[in-house]
Amino acid sequence: MMCWYGKYNAVVRWNGRISRVFYILAGVRQGGILSPLLFAVYIDGLMVQLETSGFGCRLHGLYAGFILYADNIILLARTPYALQKMLDIYNSEITALDLHFHVVESVVIRVGPWNCCCTEFNLSTSILKFINNLKYLGRLIVNFHVVISIQNYNFIAI
Repeated sequence: MMCWYGKYNAVVRWNGRISRVFYILAGVRQGGILSPLLFAVYIDGLMVQLETSGFGCRLHGLYAGFILYADNIILLARTPYALQKMLDIYNSEITALDLHFHVVESVVIRVGPWNCCCTEFNLSTSILKFINNLKYLGRLIVNFHVVISIQNYNFIAI
């Protein structure tokens, strides 16, 4: 592992020209077979914090507050309040890990029979935008769950 990541370098090809070789000092290899596993290990503290928070769904008694696939995370919560608390935990943990997300690309899908307006969801200092559908891992999610997509991180609240 040390050899594999310690000698990780790249070039940029643009308009038929190639840059000088430069070393990549952080992150996991895009498309690498171990990259999803390594990322999961790296953010394990986030998953532990979410599970121990008491927020999130349970399925047959088991915690089901998130689904993780590579760098795509889905948060599942039963109430808007719980989702906001989970987003706060997410923001705190991601910041502590020195990871970054694009709040501009973050969205919320609210579904189900609702009689009133839903509260706004905040990530960091930004209010997340509501949308009607979302493509997630090649699947279209439409009015079935509340989904928040944060860059490559995705969250759903039921």
